[in-house]
Amino acid sequence: SHSAVCKMYLIKSQTSIQRSFLRSLDFSKQNKNDMFRPTFWLGRIDNRAAEVADEMVASIENNQWTKQLYIDGIGWRGKRIRQQTALRILQGLSQNTSVSSFLFQNAELPAHGEMDAALSRALSQNTNLHTIKLRNLKASMQDQRAASNLSRYYKIPASVFDSRQVKNVHLAKVSLDLEGCRSLGRLVHESTSLTTLDFDAVDINDPRGWLPIMEALAASSSLKRLTLSNMDLAGNAKHLVAQILSSLSVNQSITTLAMEGMELTTSDAHYVAKFLCRNKHVTDLSLRRNRLNGEALHVLLETGVSKNTTLGALRLSWNPLQDDGARLISQYLKSQDSCHLQELCLVSTELGEEGCRAIAKALKRNIGLHTLAMDGNAPFKSFCGDDILESLQSNMHLKAILEQMPSSLSLEKDGKESNKQWEQIEFLLRANRAHRRELFEDVDSPSSSTQAVLPHMLASASQQPDVLFHFLSNSGPHHFLRPLPRSERISDTKESMEGSKTIMAAVSLKSPCSGKPLRFTFHHQTLRAIFPPSA
Repeated sequence: SHSAVCKMYLIKSQTSIQRSFLRSLDFSKQNKNDMFRPTFWLGRIDNRAAEVADEMVASIENNQWTKQLYIDGIGWRGKRIRQQTALRILQGLSQNTSVSSFLFQNAELPAHGEMDAALSRALSQNTNLHTIKLRNLKASMQDQRAASNLSRYYKIPASVFDSRQVKNVHLAKVSLDLEGCRSLGRLVHESTSLTTLDFDAVDINDPRGWLPIMEALAASSSLKRLTLSNMDLAGNAKHLVAQILSSLSVNQSITTLAMEGMELTTSDAHYVAKFLCRNKHVTDLSLRRNRLNGEALHVLLETGVSKNTTLGALRLSWNPLQDDGARLISQYLKSQDSCHLQELCLVSTELGEEGCRAIAKALKRNIGLHTLAMDGNAPFKSFCGDDILESLQSNMHLKAILEQMPSSLSLEKDGKESNKQWEQIEFLLRANRAHRRELFEDVDSPSSSTQAVLPHMLASASQQPDVLFHFLSNSGPHHFLRPLPRSERISDTKESMEGSKTIMAAVSLKSPCSGKPLRFTFHHQTLRAIFPPSA
């Protein structure tokens, strides 16, 4: 089990094929997230290959396969049985009504061959597939030699996009010709079910193919998420980026847009800013892994993000923003009128100590940001603990500041003081997630604050007693929670208290400071507002 790659195939003994689906357990580091995923792994098959293949195909033909259908072509070379089994699976898929998700990856497919025809027929005739994922499919070496201008990736047949019931289409390292782009454009334009379209390193070998796709994106009424990653736009990069964003400006359905690994620079930032000024429907924008620097960020924030009130999440990770960009971000965070973001991701953006401190201090005056990801910027953890802690004393909206909080081990070299600071920071962030700010809002209306805060307090009592103690110790201004005077303490908490104005709360809590047990009383009206009469 400790070898680099270890495969086990387990077939359950039940007679029902639906319950005896094949499992592929992969213990390699690269595929640890795929463990226990029901699959048919064609890369490695044991001596029971024929029996396994027959059972697999039968379950598909009998509409008893209800999990994701997953075909991986690794190891096909020289293993005819694996290709034959995949062909049988695709042939059975064309009439299948039970499979809803299909993933095909890591295969070499010859054009105009049996596999090509079976894949085209299966995806065009099966009207029950909701998710289609085609990844890393290569054209055969013979096809590449036959036409020097042919892409090294497998050309997706146009008929694959004939179904109007599909909801999610994911294409990665495949190619589309002009007819395939037109067919995909018709799907995007006409479908009322398609919600997700992901392109990752898709080779559109005819630049004219972008036109039907862009027209469809502008007119789509169902698409919610669009991802363009690692796209090679050849020599027309600037021209196409501007046109794509212009088409998306008029779209009213897309809420999540990602343009990642696209080599976007300052000139492209102008197009993105114009897009943000016109489009008021996108709430999540990802520009990760580009070449946006401080100058590009200035354009983006000044003329785009600050003018858009609907954008809630901006992801700029893995861009060389450096300290110039950090200063711009800190100014933006301080502006209450123009800062509408709730989530900001700045992972590995080459920020120095000066830039990290500027952002940490700016958080003190920001009230809108809920999530900030600063991982990968070493000075933020090493030098900004005191600034962050000071900001969190007044900032009660921020709920996360790092995707992974620093451990005690990682902070040993910075000393106990740094360790203590981050423990306090983590505590205040947890208190913010439990709605700490509501303790200090509506001071003139204690009843409304009580109804808002008490459920969060009780919910956190078992797992976060320190957060509950924070709530109790800071609730004095409202007087809806108060320590019992010694003269009013009741020894038997089960005693009936009908007619009394207070009810003892069943809370066992020790003070983090003194370690002494504390008792609190809840006003009767408070409990009536929170719990139903039967409780």
